Amino acid sequence: MQRIVVALTALGLLAVGGCADEEHMNNQLAHDRIVELIQSTADALPWSATLMTTYPGYPHSTLGDAPGPCTGDDSGDPDQPYNWTFGMWLLVPGDMNPAQVRGAVVDAWRADGHHVKGDYDVVGVTEDGFTLTMVGKPDDVSLRVGSPCFPESAMDRGIGWPDKIVTQSVD
Repeated sequence: MQRIVVALTALGLLAVGGCADEEHMNNQLAHDRIVELIQSTADALPWSATLMTTYPGYPHSTLGDAPGPCTGDDSGDPDQPYNWTFGMWLLVPGDMNPAQVRGAVVDAWRADGHHVKGDYDVVGVTEDGFTLTMVGKPDDVSLRVGSPCFPESAMDRGIGWPDKIVTQSVD
């Protein structure tokens, strides 16, 4: 029941907060900011983090990109508001458990100034209207970032998304 509430809350945040800046959003900006948010999450964690679209050893557990209508109804109107959602698995280090990893992600998101609610099932919003979600599961951690809305006609479904993001070392 809690996951359903979190999912509905995430959709509500996306519908309310995610579409507020629609006239300034486009496909490339959405893509770049989503990748930037995932990369900054990896970089903020206190270990060398790895995020992947396919969970190692489970080839059917692929996350990745998901374009979709912001209203939940695909009317076919090319100016209908659409957004990107992109998900990745955050691999849990051998000396940590998923609860510790989720706590570190929440701390990193809050430290970056994002408005975040929850510690197990987490929903957050950045100042620029992107949604951050992390669903609590006993054995793994997945992150998803959703963009604000922009017209479907501006969506490039062929845009490339990373299969893997790792912590970038800062020298």
